[in-house]
Order: sequence, then C-alpha cells, then structure tokens
Amino acid sequence: MIRKILTILALISLAMLVVACATETVEETSETVAEEVEESAAPVATTPGVYQVAIENFKFKPTDLNIKVGERVEWINKDYSSYTQEIDDLQENEEDGLQKGIAHTVTFESMDSDIHLPVGGTATVTFTGAGTFKYFCQYHPSMQGTITVS
Repeated sequence: MIRKILTILALISLAMLVVACATETVEETSETVAEEVEESAAPVATTPGVYQVAIENFKFKPTDLNIKVGERVEWINKDYSSYTQEIDDLQENEEDGLQKGIAHTVTFESMDSDIHLPVGGTATVTFTGAGTFKYFCQYHPSMQGTITVS
C-alpha cells in the first residue's frame, strides 16, 4: 500500500515538473515571436491588396509604402498620446476606462483629398492609377508619408 502511494506521489511530481517545463518553453517562444514581429518594419497586406498604415506617436508607420495599381491602403489612428497630460493622469484615465488621443488627417494635395481621423478612426483609399502620392497630417505637418503605386 505504501509502495503504491509513493509511486503515485512520484508520478504526480514528475507530471508537475513536465507541466512546469512546458509552460516555461511556451512563454519563451511567445516572447521571441513577439520580439520578431515588433522588429519587422516591412508593411504587410492584412488581406490581399490591402495595406495598413498605423498612426502612432505622431508618425505614419510605415512612412513609405510601395503598392500596385488597384490595391488599397487603410490608415488607422492609434495615437492615444496627449499634449498636456502627465503620466499620472494617463494612468488615472486608463483606470477610469477613458482613452484620450489625438485626431489626425491624411491629406493628399495631388488628389485634393483630406480625410479626418479621430482617435480609433480608419480610412481606406483605393489607388487606381500609378504615381507617387505624398501625404501629410494638416494638424501636424511634420507627419508625412509617401505611397508609390506601380
């Protein structure tokens, strides 16, 4: 009887050790994958023919994009920073469930187009002709990007 109990305890200990090792390996692997994704700067089509440009920290990411005629670009305003709030205020707002951010525009002079993007807003443009299309944010003119369509 004691032998059976000791055997069961040994098996349970072994099982716990295996689970602990497996969990650690999964966490290490997911951290490695996350780091590799963050380091990748190449634009990726989320669906065939649609590329995303994120607006974060007063920048278009990626700044320059090469696409083909007929493909689309989707801008997403993820800029939740603020001009006047301190870190304590931001943490307080997040705890209260409030998210404040900065509105931006995607303005193409050559296409006479100006798209307003509030925080969390998206806009998609389909490029039907070849060319180089420079754009900027009217509110923050230092924010600039280029879409090259071939």
